[in-house]
Amino acid sequence: MKSLDVRILALSSAITLLLIFIVPSSYLTEGKGSYEFGFLFPMLTIYQETATSHWFLINVFSEHDGILVSIPGAIANIVLFYLLLQFSKKRIARKNAQRKHDSALPH
Repeated sequence: MKSLDVRILALSSAITLLLIFIVPSSYLTEGKGSYEFGFLFPMLTIYQETATSHWFLINVFSEHDGILVSIPGAIANIVLFYLLLQFSKKRIARKNAQRKHDSALPH
């Protein structure tokens, strides 16, 4: 079994956290009003009585009724980005090796 690439894991964690700040949420009115943050899987929910803003920082520092942190959603996002980055790294390495091989062949 291969070991985890720590650099890719750190990068996927950073991307997951940054997307909370970059991707806005919409106000969900099912039951108590809430905003869900996290892309692709929601990992942070902020409950509010009235809609304020779609952006994370404004909702965190404004008056709210509670915050729910979804650890499974965070782990799912990190694993998803880790797999995407690992796949991209392997594909780029394969293309570079093919180019190097092709350039070594006599014309």
